[in-house]
Amino acid sequence: MFTRLAMLFVSPFGEMRRLRFGQAVMHRFFKAAAWLFGIQITHEGPLPAPGSMVVANHHSYMDIVALGAMVPCFFLSKAEVSRWPLLGPGAAAAGIAFVKRDSPRSRKAALETLLRRVQAGFTVVNFPSGTTCRQGETVRFRTGLFRVIAGTPVCLVPTSLRYEDGAADWVGDATFVGHLVRLAAKPRLRVHVAFHRPLNARDSGGDALRDACEGLVNASISSSTKEG
Repeated sequence: MFTRLAMLFVSPFGEMRRLRFGQAVMHRFFKAAAWLFGIQITHEGPLPAPGSMVVANHHSYMDIVALGAMVPCFFLSKAEVSRWPLLGPGAAAAGIAFVKRDSPRSRKAALETLLRRVQAGFTVVNFPSGTTCRQGETVRFRTGLFRVIAGTPVCLVPTSLRYEDGAADWVGDATFVGHLVRLAAKPRLRVHVAFHRPLNARDSGGDALRDACEGLVNASISSSTKEG
């Protein structure tokens, strides 16, 4: 409710101001959520600069909380979230982009929206695998995002997330509420975030960008698995 009312106030002052306000609200929300759930975040590598496109492996909705608490950013969310009471309208008002994953047209439009956000100087996070995975599993990124941004001066930041506890993985038949309750019962949840060397999307084609980002993320996952 607060987010919707605040957006009504800032909307007359322009789209950019609305997006900046929405990003700031979400950043504070995610920091509060991280504190509430006892998420302890460590990281390596410099934080992404404003206007970066972060591409990461995906274990859980807690990835969004962790990354959103670290860096003011926007995310891409599945269309179903837009229909959730309170959360859906608030997310839409704050500037979250929604996508129908089974619709090629919706996927293309959503990715183009993310590209415009990055070009406007906002940091955006995307999970190109399109699904969650367990700790230690390597990922296969889809090419759609990379083909949209190939040839543009976008800074890509491949990113790896690793949780100390595999209970963070939201996979299989686990329900959202059941999984959330189990995580809430834990005193803390430790996650390590590795920001790898940035890549310039101008320098490569879509498939080559996908392979480079995927390779950096998977190399980090494999290295962490061996160390564990």
